[in-house]
Amino acid sequence: MYLKIAWIQAIFFFSTVKIPVRIMGISSNVDRKYSVTISSESDYDPALVELSDFVIPANEYEDTLYVTIKNDVILETKIMKLKLDLVANNDFEVGNIYNKSIEISFTDQLIKPSWWNTWQIYFGTYYKEVYQAWIQIYPEGADPTGYYWNNMPPSASWISYPVTYAFIQALEKFFIDNVIYPENDSTKPRILLP
Repeated sequence: MYLKIAWIQAIFFFSTVKIPVRIMGISSNVDRKYSVTISSESDYDPALVELSDFVIPANEYEDTLYVTIKNDVILETKIMKLKLDLVANNDFEVGNIYNKSIEISFTDQLIKPSWWNTWQIYFGTYYKEVYQAWIQIYPEGADPTGYYWNNMPPSASWISYPVTYAFIQALEKFFIDNVIYPENDSTKPRILLP
């Protein structure tokens, strides 16, 4: 039997992360435990993380590993990283080596997303206030093409992605209609999109 786990890396503010764990092979009529270790590459506070049991239920091919991340004031200034590795045990061998680890980064900061530079022509300099407004204006499911605030199109083209551009225009109007300063500091210029 082989265990297979999907690898992800994502920034979570605080939440419960659901990680699918699947077996390759046949199910069993008894519960079977799989083994997970916390990698030495992790940099996190164990008091902020709780893992569910590591069990593939009887007659099933899949389990969901729940990683509960608790909020703490330290997360306002630090990004923590938890890396989990599947390891072999009496019930399972590890499957594909490229799917044996998962890394979860978590913080209570609103960090510049990887897509920002691609779309900077429309969004301008990164401000967390702009990103917060974008999350509200462009939620998952609002765009029929499947794009949303955390799943942006691969190129910044209003011709190729007119729906996304329409939401950007709504964001631009929001900052025209509302006077907002970076970090609420009125000594800085107000935020306006380019």
